[in-house]
Amino acid sequence: MRRGIRRTTVVAAGLMSISFVLLAILAPSQRPVIAQGKQGANQDCEKIKQDLEVLNDVLGELNAEIKSLNEEITKADQEIKRLDAVLKNWEKRAPSSLDYEYFRGIYLDSLARQQTLRRDLKKALDHDLDTIKTLKEAITNLLNKLSNCGSKTVTTTPSPLPTPSPTPISNPPENKQVALLPGYHVDTNSANGLYVTTFDTPQGKIKVNLTDDVAAGDTISGTVETEPAGKNDAERAQNQAELNGYVIELEGQKTKVGDKKITCNIPTVLTPEAKTIVLQHNGQTVATTEIPISATQPPAPTQFTLPTGGQQGRPIQIKGPCDGVFSPQDHVKVGPTILPPVAESPRSLVVLNTSDVVGPTNIECNENGVAMQCPFRNIGIKLSAPKLNLQRGETTTLHVVVMGLAGITQDVPLDLINNSASVIKMSGGDVQHPVINPAAVQKDGTYSTDRTLTGIMAGGFGITGTVRWSDVCKQSALSK
Repeated sequence: MRRGIRRTTVVAAGLMSISFVLLAILAPSQRPVIAQGKQGANQDCEKIKQDLEVLNDVLGELNAEIKSLNEEITKADQEIKRLDAVLKNWEKRAPSSLDYEYFRGIYLDSLARQQTLRRDLKKALDHDLDTIKTLKEAITNLLNKLSNCGSKTVTTTPSPLPTPSPTPISNPPENKQVALLPGYHVDTNSANGLYVTTFDTPQGKIKVNLTDDVAAGDTISGTVETEPAGKNDAERAQNQAELNGYVIELEGQKTKVGDKKITCNIPTVLTPEAKTIVLQHNGQTVATTEIPISATQPPAPTQFTLPTGGQQGRPIQIKGPCDGVFSPQDHVKVGPTILPPVAESPRSLVVLNTSDVVGPTNIECNENGVAMQCPFRNIGIKLSAPKLNLQRGETTTLHVVVMGLAGITQDVPLDLINNSASVIKMSGGDVQHPVINPAAVQKDGTYSTDRTLTGIMAGGFGITGTVRWSDVCKQSALSK
């Protein structure tokens, strides 16, 4: 019994310390940092970042406290039920015994103490829940001020971009990234003409795909992908339903993740808000990040430039006078397959190569009132290994087969990357750039190579194989 009473004292002390933290951050002397429009870009960015870190820490402590309180309430309920059952049984068995009233009084006192303890625990739980609500409001207010702050904001460290944007950006982005709540993280990646923003959430990943050449005054379109977390199909289905309910806000336009497509107009005069993507859940902002936007539009291209080769399952970038809108009458085909659009700006279009054709074929582009067709080589890569989960010191062979190379007359660069360097070691190095020579291609149009994989620690692993194709077709587009 006394253990429960001591627990209540500890809880109260914890609540007092948390309250002091909130008072220190929300004190009158600090309110200009949080209130709307008080100091604008001249606010102390470092102070705001420190406050966000403190509030995030407090939020984590509160979540742990709530879990403990719920466990204590469950224990108290069980003890109340047990004492009540013992008391009722005692009253049935020994109402006439000499010590009946004495022991009945002891049980009643114990029952009363447990009921008091439960009320105290429930009161502490309600206080924690109210504090969390206040805490989230404070974090949101700090975020609003952070977006107007004059210096960079860093509460989560952005990953470096693997490849630079092919279009020069006149105002290099600060790449501001703020994860508001525990369990959320923001990352970015740029490749194949795409700028991909990835939000990690408790239910899985949300990826926002835009072109990497966005400029002020553009009309742009993009797509949203999801990767639900879960150990089985049922968990993944439940998390997918939750992910679909998240909302992406860009340029004041809110789009449900489940809608999968985004279209918006970039203002001609850029502000911090104009460059910000906001992720919302149940009406609350949970994470934000900035996207790179050029302050001035690059010169508009006068003709379409199509690649003459590409890899199955990878994006294909087409440069030309696009309109930035996914239109039903526009399409890109490789062979007989219409490829789904991924992102579009007035200067480029990115589609996903879902064609089943392997080897020489054609690519056809119908975009913004013009059409053109060029030869295209569709290349496939197959990676396989007898064992997909290695123990420490165990080995297996990675077998790489590149398909669709019949008739090539130039070298084709191949990239092999070990994405699990902490789990396995790949012979030849974790990042390799072999070149496929035409003489090494078999009669069936395939090229094969092997690598030895050695386990460093138990677990699954992943290897990525990518071909790089640089040739393009610039023949004149034909009006529809």
